Amino acid sequence: MCNKLVSKIFFTMFMFVFSSQAFAQSSRVAYVNVQKLIEKSAPAVAANKRLKNEFAPRSKKLIAKQKRILEIEKKIKNDGITMSKDQLGKFTKEKRGLMRSLKRDKSEYREDLSVRQNQELKKVQKKVLDAIVDLAKKEKYDMVFSQVGVLYKSDAIDITSKVIASLK
Repeated sequence: MCNKLVSKIFFTMFMFVFSSQAFAQSSRVAYVNVQKLIEKSAPAVAANKRLKNEFAPRSKKLIAKQKRILEIEKKIKNDGITMSKDQLGKFTKEKRGLMRSLKRDKSEYREDLSVRQNQELKKVQKKVLDAIVDLAKKEKYDMVFSQVGVLYKSDAIDITSKVIASLK
């Protein structure tokens, strides 16, 4: 019983595919690489520039802390033997404090950057999808595919109602 139902479904689908071949020959189908658009489009480039400008001051502060830590390490390595116990303790304490602060600041920086990147990515994705749909309608494409699936389809190629009717 189940095999007969599956056979009927496949036969019906087979018939629709072949009966719609004449239509398919006149259909306009396109492909778009969404990932490339998201990386190289003008909105994406602008978003990356905004993020870079927004996070540049914080990045410079992190780099400055890293440099100061390296300076202290170098000072301790080169002059540690000749320093008094108090001086050595002072530099060691400063280094530990800077390292804790740097670790915390890096974590906050990564979290904030990730949130902003996601916000900007959503904006870019929306603009890209809107542009794809607008172009598809303007140039009368029936379907536009991407690596993840169908991005746009015209009502002219939707055979869902015909399949539903054939299943009655």
